[in-house]
Amino acid sequence: MAYMFMPDRAKCAELGIPELAHIPGLWSAKWKLLDEAVDYLMARGIGRWSPGMGPRSDYARAKRPAENSMKSYGRDLENFFTYCERFRLDWKKVQYDQLLETYQLSMQTGSYSADGQPLSASTI
Repeated sequence: MAYMFMPDRAKCAELGIPELAHIPGLWSAKWKLLDEAVDYLMARGIGRWSPGMGPRSDYARAKRPAENSMKSYGRDLENFFTYCERFRLDWKKVQYDQLLETYQLSMQTGSYSADGQPLSASTI
């Protein structure tokens, strides 16, 4: 099971990095930092990258997502990494067909949702 934690806002301010307080961290079930996921969350959280951003100047910045958006991104990644661990899949090598046959199907039937209810198509 993957784990997501939000940083302590006061500690971030004390360390002089208050702009990072809304960016979650992710760890694997074995408490290994999920580096690539955290790098992605950092890039999104500080406005270095956003979907559809395209080529831009080094000085351009994307809109910085709100804390609730960052928590949602973190929870989605936490769920995906937990899925990969549960099915013993290397997230870097997982095939699209595997996702359709296991992850998507589990969300459609509700067997992989917190309350056991099927998720809507837009959520999936």
